[in-house]
Amino acid sequence: MDVLEIIFRLAARGPHAREPHSAARCAVKLSHVSRRWRQVSLGIPRLWEFIEETSSALPVEAISAFTQRARDLPLHIFLTVCTSAKVKHIQSVRHRICEFDVFASRDERVLQELSQLDLPRLERSGLSLDPYHFSGFRWPLFLKNGNASLKKLELVMIPRITILPTQFPALTHLEIRHSKLDSSTILAFLSHAPHLQTFLLDEACSRPVLKKRVFTPSKVKLLELEKFIIASESLLQDILEGLL
Repeated sequence: MDVLEIIFRLAARGPHAREPHSAARCAVKLSHVSRRWRQVSLGIPRLWEFIEETSSALPVEAISAFTQRARDLPLHIFLTVCTSAKVKHIQSVRHRICEFDVFASRDERVLQELSQLDLPRLERSGLSLDPYHFSGFRWPLFLKNGNASLKKLELVMIPRITILPTQFPALTHLEIRHSKLDSSTILAFLSHAPHLQTFLLDEACSRPVLKKRVFTPSKVKLLELEKFIIASESLLQDILEGLL
């Protein structure tokens, strides 16, 4: 192992390497300096385990290249432009994905394919929806069927929903932002995460106008809860009343 390879391996394990923006940029930049640097960087799988779209969309060919270069390592994928081709590729490597963030577009076909996506090794997920197109929303399989490994979940711009995912036995962190959910729906969701330690609900969340409650859950027990922040005044009282 030469000095250059040692440096690259240290870069792949450094504190910045766990940050998606830094990790993805680091891999690409190192591989574009020279032929020698490219050869070395392509031989270090850990440089390629983070795949993220930032200001522009990645073609599916680039995503495929990252997944191949990461070899058998767990994958961390962050998509802002979700297409049918990308969903199909993610399905092909689904057993390697431990972290998955996605902004679901208004494309009905993509929403349908995303709803069929199952990620059995998922540990963290973020799901954001197009605020102007909620009609086609379906819970994706990696949430609908529950997930024994899922520990952290962030939901953004989620519409009022009458069907909730199943139990999340490992979930410890739940964050809901910019979503119109009634308190009984949120309490029902909380009841599915008995080991929750952190729950955050931002001020942009609001209670929709409902003629009656969709759910009437019994008191929710969260015995391991350590951090509990509800910034939405319209939901605070109802949620507190529903907790034991």
